[in-house]
Amino acid sequence: MAGSIEKRGKNSYRLTVSEGFDLNGRPMIHRKTIHGTKKEAEVELAKFVTEVQNGLVIDGKSLKFSEFVEVWKRDYGSKELAPTTYKRYCRMLETRILPYFGHFYINEIRPTGIMKFYDLLEKDTQLVRKKGTMV
Repeated sequence: MAGSIEKRGKNSYRLTVSEGFDLNGRPMIHRKTIHGTKKEAEVELAKFVTEVQNGLVIDGKSLKFSEFVEVWKRDYGSKELAPTTYKRYCRMLETRILPYFGHFYINEIRPTGIMKFYDLLEKDTQLVRKKGTMV
């Protein structure tokens, strides 16, 4: 996997890692800007390449929240959570969170949108058992 460093300004570097091509033939390129010395940029590039290789970097422009949830369930939730916790999280995702956020791309979700969603949950008595808790 290739990576490169581009000087952007005084003590500013853009790291670029190419991950090949997606199913539509478009290049999958990940970028990250860091501030520091050239040496620090080289160290960060090595870390960034490793993160991309291990699937830890998500492109929010091309990944919908619903797609991310499927990856999270498969790679994290089913492996790291207790079975009852995993089932409960999946139920909350399917019944409340995905209907609201599922169609958004990751980079479109903003704190204000999350606050509006929480306000809707508080107003809907069917979704809230006790005041102030989402169940």
